[in-house]
Amino acid sequence: GVPYTGTVSGGTYSVTVPALDGGDQVYATVTTPGGTSDPSNTVTVDFDPPTVTGPIYEGATSVSGTSASPDGTTITVYVDGVAVGTATVSGGTWTLPGVGPLAAGDSITATAGTGESMSVPSAPVIVQAPVPNPPVINGPITEGDTVVTGTSDAPDGSTVTVYVDGVPYAGTVTGGTYSVTVPALDGGDQVYATVTTPGGTSDPSNTVTVDFDPPTVTGPIYEGATSVSGTSASPDGTTITVY
Repeated sequence: GVPYTGTVSGGTYSVTVPALDGGDQVYATVTTPGGTSDPSNTVTVDFDPPTVTGPIYEGATSVSGTSASPDGTTITVYVDGVAVGTATVSGGTWTLPGVGPLAAGDSITATAGTGESMSVPSAPVIVQAPVPNPPVINGPITEGDTVVTGTSDAPDGSTVTVYVDGVPYAGTVTGGTYSVTVPALDGGDQVYATVTTPGGTSDPSNTVTVDFDPPTVTGPIYEGATSVSGTSASPDGTTITVY
């Protein structure tokens, strides 16, 4: 009902108004020396679409987001196109609890406003399977070992990648454990692992440093000896400390 004026030019007009809010009702009249016209068609200002905050992980029971619409604006949340509830904007944000639990692959969208002024749907956020926890490597690991074992709470069939000084070797989770064949390990090698599921790849596990095999001291050694010798399967250049 608040008037703002402009003029017709070449059959068109453009009138500057204060920033419009979703739901505002806009119509116009034109005045000539012959009088003022009837009102034009009424246009309802659409709300801007809200934003759904992601990522959203499988099992979530609430959906939240942001909106530039005024406090109190109704936000309707949809799962795969079906409305599941409404929330209201407060301070530029909104949250709808009590949904789900959501499943991986669900498409989450939201609209702002109701009726003719309702916004178009937001950009969809697809519910993701959760990123797995890092696996655990069993230790100690000894020089010469050719198998790395450990545990993981990822589902059976998930891929475990064991890294030996950065070089990857793959295996799978079975019943919460895994066993990955690697080349014979050297003392001092750094070994860690990740696990990959449909939700992504975990952070690295704990790092285990491969222990050297103990050397052998050659005997007998007699009183008065001034040197000690022995054998070791460790690589050339490995330091031997004698006690």
